[in-house]
Amino acid sequence: MRIMLIAEDFGAIGGIQETVDRVSEELISMGHDVAIVSTPYVTPGGERTPSTSAACALVEIPGHKAVTLRHLERLWRQPIATDLMAEIHRFRPEVINSHVWTWDKFMSVAIACRRARVPMVQTLHDTWGQGKLGRSALRSLKYAAALTTNSAATKAQFVAFSRLARKAQVVLGGVDLAAAAAAAPWQRNRGYIFCAARQDLRHRAIDVLIAAFAMIASDYPNVDLLIAGDGPDRERIAAEAAAAGIAAHVEMLGTRPRAELWSLFKGALFFVMPSRLPEGLGLVFLESMACERPVIATRSGGTPEIVIDGDNGLLVDHNRAEAFAAALRTMLVDERRRFAMGHRGNAMVRERFSWRAVALRYLDVYGSVV
Repeated sequence: MRIMLIAEDFGAIGGIQETVDRVSEELISMGHDVAIVSTPYVTPGGERTPSTSAACALVEIPGHKAVTLRHLERLWRQPIATDLMAEIHRFRPEVINSHVWTWDKFMSVAIACRRARVPMVQTLHDTWGQGKLGRSALRSLKYAAALTTNSAATKAQFVAFSRLARKAQVVLGGVDLAAAAAAAPWQRNRGYIFCAARQDLRHRAIDVLIAAFAMIASDYPNVDLLIAGDGPDRERIAAEAAAAGIAAHVEMLGTRPRAELWSLFKGALFFVMPSRLPEGLGLVFLESMACERPVIATRSGGTPEIVIDGDNGLLVDHNRAEAFAAALRTMLVDERRRFAMGHRGNAMVRERFSWRAVALRYLDVYGSVV
């Protein structure tokens, strides 16, 4: 089958980019022809090296704009994704799977696919990318031959905005089991709690994690907090750690290569990431479990579909420092329970969350529309 995958900023670090990368890699290994088309933007310091051998063409995908009294011409004149259409005609796919995240761009992709007469599958990852059009952009979902979401929670969120999302099929994400198994634990003189996330406090409540760690740090002087990732609030987070008097026990690692991240997961006591906005799924939680490390997370979005409270991790109902501090203590105080949680998480991801299983699920969807 000839399959085209469309994404935004494929060269950047992110869960959507990881999904497109790994699914394309698995599809190629099964004998399918795969091409990737992506917008070209990558924030300096946020680059990633794809693992797939699929060719990636970089194009602009314009977003549609709202019709206003000052811009009535938008009723009949909206931007056309001409470069995307050219790539579709060049590759001649049998099916197109759009992982485009920004709602304002949904219609541009839909029009390009319709003009090329190629069935389109639109994958919905979360509801953060509403853009300027908001819910009206979801009208374009009627042009999709099939819809998928990365969790049941994401599907429910979209159904609340558009009845069209009721037909969506849930395809959960995956994890690179081989890379996790091959990684050597990160070596440090002191034990550490690990967090890996984009340093953006609109989405991730890392400030809450800093406050929670400050509440327990004096009781665990041989435990540090390591935070990987970059973003607009990195300096603010470091400043909050300094203001709380725990700067000596908080290490801001910045962006690290994928191989180092696997080692950091594997050497940690456990992983923690509070979320301010509901996660679509949270691949980092699966990555931690693949390294046999339990997780602490906010109970929101699709996270409870993979983090089972008391089984492979702990879920915190509200992003309050006191609640996360209590969860940190629970993990730190009982090494045997922590080990058992990590073992159960590892067993779960090995059984259900390989990228091959994810790719086969997508193939079922593609086959239903071709």
